Amino acid sequence: MTDRPRPAAIAALLSFLFPGLGQAYLGERRAALLFAGPIVVVALGAIATAIVLDEQLLNELLSAPVLLGLVVANLLLLAWRLGSIGHAGLHRDHGHGTRRAMSVVLVVALLATTAGMHAWAGMLIGQLNASLGEVFGGGNGQTGGPPGGRDPLNRPTYRWNGTERITFLLLGVDSGVGRHEALTDTILVVSVDPVAGSAIMVSVPRDTGFVPLPDRSVYPDGLYPYKINGLSTEASDAPEIWCPDEVIDPANCGLRTLERAIGLYLGISIQ
Repeated sequence: MTDRPRPAAIAALLSFLFPGLGQAYLGERRAALLFAGPIVVVALGAIATAIVLDEQLLNELLSAPVLLGLVVANLLLLAWRLGSIGHAGLHRDHGHGTRRAMSVVLVVALLATTAGMHAWAGMLIGQLNASLGEVFGGGNGQTGGPPGGRDPLNRPTYRWNGTERITFLLLGVDSGVGRHEALTDTILVVSVDPVAGSAIMVSVPRDTGFVPLPDRSVYPDGLYPYKINGLSTEASDAPEIWCPDEVIDPANCGLRTLERAIGLYLGISIQ
């Protein structure tokens, strides 16, 4: 008495859940190891890497190279899952007539669902990368960028060791098409103590006047006599005066000048 053939549709569903499960269900051990082995090895490698790198990995997680790597990994995993599902569901099926037709429909649906899942994941990664590019490479609302496409704002020389206090400057810029000025109407300074697990946030009103400047090269008394929300635009308009020693584009000159002025105003270092 021979064993009754196992439905390929169930095998395809199992391989949809995890590559190689369908092959194991069908009794094809070598194929099961072929499809499941690399996934297990990569997963264990990713876990080990996360444990070893820890905070360093978190710092680099949203960088462009890592996001590109995730896109490539997503495509490879898609191809591997499609191969496993197709192998389990279409490689052999002992059914006939209506049963086989239903099995084929289910396998095709699983293949389409898998492709849709990975397309959605790839779209999310792409949107995240585009959003990060706008946030970190957009200057102060002005169009254009530095020569060669290099943006010093997105390549700080500061390196955080993961334990010392770190302070961020968060800006909300009011600008638009046809407007020359880019007013920093929202100015927030956030200081984080990673050891204590605490953070402090200070808001600097946009109408604040007479904030201290890095030097007296522009205003003799070393104070900015206007509202602080216009400092970035003024410095951007005359980078040769405000940033004579820095080879950066005008937009970055405005942001760096504002960063230094707020640091002096609050008496802290902004990383």
